[in-house]
Amino acid sequence: MKSIADMESEIFEGTANVEELLAHPDWKLRMLAVLEGVSPEQFKNDPNWVVRAEVAKQGFGLETLILDESPFVRWEVAKQNYGAEVLIEDKHPYVRKAALESLKLAERTLNMGGMDL
Repeated sequence: MKSIADMESEIFEGTANVEELLAHPDWKLRMLAVLEGVSPEQFKNDPNWVVRAEVAKQGFGLETLILDESPFVRWEVAKQNYGAEVLIEDKHPYVRKAALESLKLAERTLNMGGMDL
C-alpha cells in the first residue's frame, strides 16, 4: 500500500486512483479526496459518517444519503434542500428543523414566482 503522503500528493496533483482511495483505511485521506473533488459521488457509501456528510454537503449522492443511518448526514441532505418532504418526519429534531427551513425556502420561492421584480 502506498504511503499516506504519496496518496495525498496524488490527490493534490489530480492523479489519485479512486479505487485505492475508496479502499484506504484512513477516513481522513478519503475525506481529503472528497474535499478536493476526487469523484465525491463514489464516496456516498463510505463507512465513516463524516465523509458521507461531506459528500452530501457538496450535493452528491443525496438520493442515497437521505436514508443514511447518521442524523448528521441526513441533516446535510436537508440543508441541500433535498427530500424535505421525507426528512420533515425524521426522528432527530435538527434534521426536522433543516427540512422545515428547506420547505419554507421553497414556499417563499414559489410565492415570489408571481411577483414582478
